[in-house]
Amino acid sequence: MVPVEIRTLLGNSRTGFTPIEDVERFDGDHDYVEGSLCIEVDGVPFLTADYWDDVNWLWPFVVKASRDCEATGHGETMFPDQPIKFSVDRLGNSGRLRLSLTATGLSETAVASASEYYEALAGAGLRFFEHLERLAPGAADSDQDEIAALRRWQRS
Repeated sequence: MVPVEIRTLLGNSRTGFTPIEDVERFDGDHDYVEGSLCIEVDGVPFLTADYWDDVNWLWPFVVKASRDCEATGHGETMFPDQPIKFSVDRLGNSGRLRLSLTATGLSETAVASASEYYEALAGAGLRFFEHLERLAPGAADSDQDEIAALRRWQRS
C-alpha cells in the first residue's frame, strides 16, 4: 500500500469524473477546469471527488498552503468556489503532518509522513500541470512558483 496517494480527476458530480491522464481533449473554459484533487492516506480517503472544484485553481492553492507549512509549520487555503478550508500543519518534530478539511458540517483529518506527503504531492502535481498544459495550453503559465516547489519536493 502507498502511504500517500494523490490523483486528479476532471469533471463534476453531474457529468462524472475521469482521471486527467485519460482525458483526450478539453473544450471548456481554461479559467475554470472542473475536477477533483483526491488524497488517500494509508489507504483511507481523505479528500474525495465529493469535494470537486476548479482544479486549475485548487492545485496551486494546495501547493502554496503546503509551501507555507514547510516554511512556518502551518498553511491553509480555501477552495476556489466552495466554503471548504484545506490546512496542513507540522506536528512538532515528528516528521508528520496533519491534513485537515473543514466547512459547515465537515471535519476531516489525516496524519501523514511529511516526506511521503511532499513526494506524493510533487509527483501528482507535476503530472497535473503537464496534463493541464496539454489540455488547456497556457492555463498554468501563472503557476511557475508552485511548479518550482513541486520540482524541489520531487525525489531525485
